Amino acid sequence: MSTAGKLGDANPSNFKTRAKPREVMSMDRAATLRIFHEPPTLVFDESLRGFCRWAKHRLELPGFMVVEAPYKEDEHIVAWIRSMLKNPAVVLTTDRSFPYDPKIVLLTFKFSKVMRHC
Repeated sequence: MSTAGKLGDANPSNFKTRAKPREVMSMDRAATLRIFHEPPTLVFDESLRGFCRWAKHRLELPGFMVVEAPYKEDEHIVAWIRSMLKNPAVVLTTDRSFPYDPKIVLLTFKFSKVMRHC
């Protein structure tokens, strides 16, 4: 019987097909990776409450955690984010002067302005 082409050969053509051993990951390292690779929590401002309810299911499908801000004042929302949320948070608001980074500022359109251009 010929032993040519087996994994134990010194044949250079056989090295390309040899599978590399996988690194065994400890439970502590796996838990650490899970923490840092979670998507950020999306916190919606009071002005976007209706949009939040519409988009909540659509944003939770890819894994985002969607939260409506429990306060109306900007400073209260920032204090709540820093004290309560463990994951990094991104605030979605219509206020450009919101005192928290990172934030996403969504534009708002008045219905009357949209109808004038039609």
